[in-house]
Amino acid sequence: MKKLILALATLVVSAAAVSQPAPPPRQMAPHMDRPQMQPHGRPHAKKRKVWVPAHRERGHMVRGHYVYR
Repeated sequence: MKKLILALATLVVSAAAVSQPAPPPRQMAPHMDRPQMQPHGRPHAKKRKVWVPAHRERGHMVRGHYVYR
């Protein structure tokens, strides 16, 4: 009897959860829809060469080198 009541209660709870309306879709902020926007808040920044000191990458030692950031 307890299993029947538990199954019935589960069915009622799941039906109530399914019948909830979906939340409205999120809108993007107006300043983020521009294609020229780049990470770190620099919309028109030119990439610069920066020195990266020696470090480990995936378990291997990598010598110091320049990268564009």
